[in-house]
Amino acid sequence: MDKKSDDLTIGNVEDILALTPLQKNMLYSFLLDESANKYYEQWRYKIKGDIILHHIIQAWQYVINNNEMLRCIIRWRGFRKPIQMILKEKDVHIDVHNLKKVDSHVVQYEADKIALKEWEQKVDLQKNPFRITLTLLSEQEWEMIITSHHMILDGWSNANLLRELFSYYDAICSEKAITLSKKTPFKAYIKQQQSQHKTQNTIDYWTNMFRDYPQQSKFVKEYGLSKKIESSIEVLHISEDNTNAIHTFCKLHNITMSVLWYAAWAILMHKYYHQSDVVFGVTLSGRNMDLKGIQEMVGLFIRTLPFRLCIKPSTEIMHILKDTNRLTMDMEAHKDVELTDLMHIFPYAMKSIMNTIIVIQNYPIGKLLHNKQRHIQLYSSFYEIDSDITVGIKAFGTCTDIEIAYNQDVFQDDFMQQLLRDYYSIMMQLVHAKYIERLTTDNIRIHHKKTIKREKTSNTKQVFDNLDFKF
Repeated sequence: MDKKSDDLTIGNVEDILALTPLQKNMLYSFLLDESANKYYEQWRYKIKGDIILHHIIQAWQYVINNNEMLRCIIRWRGFRKPIQMILKEKDVHIDVHNLKKVDSHVVQYEADKIALKEWEQKVDLQKNPFRITLTLLSEQEWEMIITSHHMILDGWSNANLLRELFSYYDAICSEKAITLSKKTPFKAYIKQQQSQHKTQNTIDYWTNMFRDYPQQSKFVKEYGLSKKIESSIEVLHISEDNTNAIHTFCKLHNITMSVLWYAAWAILMHKYYHQSDVVFGVTLSGRNMDLKGIQEMVGLFIRTLPFRLCIKPSTEIMHILKDTNRLTMDMEAHKDVELTDLMHIFPYAMKSIMNTIIVIQNYPIGKLLHNKQRHIQLYSSFYEIDSDITVGIKAFGTCTDIEIAYNQDVFQDDFMQQLLRDYYSIMMQLVHAKYIERLTTDNIRIHHKKTIKREKTSNTKQVFDNLDFKF
């Protein structure tokens, strides 16, 4: 649990930083309704392999010492502007639950109860936005739960933390000397971000892209924009063979995995709602700026920008892929703009566009997940969204998961389950097509049936892992 006493003393403050524009936006959204629990995240890992408990705790202390954002607290009360304080020192506090003696038939049930309790007891932005829990299931299996607020960490950072943690752990077990690497401070990122000047070309690019965009898409007109978020999650597992087929297709056609997933979603929306103008938000890593060591840094670097693609009836799939690829490269060339800037220019359009967000999570941690010492599985992840649909593509290692978090106040569960299957089906139709050059949107098959808007929901979260729908 969170430490009862406050680590904040005058002598324990290393630095005081301004918030980034994205952090400000998150804090503002959070403070509008603190009970909504927006941007809380829980990553739950199941790990097979030996564990020496005091060594893993010691390794976590090294990780905290080496990553300032794990020693960060956010303050706004009593300040003219909200700030983030970096503490000089922060002791690791890990809750440990030992279920080794629990009957094997109920041990997973008990572990699920622990994870749910962790989720319900939110981290405190002002005292401890980052928390760790260990659950020992047996001599060779355990769970590690990381609960945090998105304001201090992004997904890439989680991968960096895992890599560092087990590097330190292995060194401790081998009695090797540990030297903390000198990381670029988050302050350097903030300064570089503040010094970036949006060129007139960049402003013109985004202005021209959405000058003629209506205030609401067909998707939003049908389902509306909800004032409250009741999150639920559906997950579909893609087998290793089909994951390989996706990679092979992308390599063959010289496109990134992101391009293929964006195009498939655009086709899905076109088929569902007969839209010729498809829009959604896409999240970029934000780590491609010229800043030394940014790939290894821990913090919030992501950037979410709008994506617009036009699809006419009977459009060739290759044409859609080429357009998506071109637009992705154009967006990358004009990425030095904040979503808050676009919200000021097109307030109504941006609200409609950001109703759906796609996040590609392909962090380079494949070797870490599977090695001789241990096997690490991302067992589940929970997070409270700030959009009605967030699509996460988790491409770690040899398999892929499609994860759709959605607002139960807007969508029925069975509708989202079918949408998820259709999204997967479209992807498989593309990568397994014998003659992709002849394929058009008319040839793409879906099983969509109209589903009315949900009238009353509860805030339950369901995760269906390890589903492999064969095509």
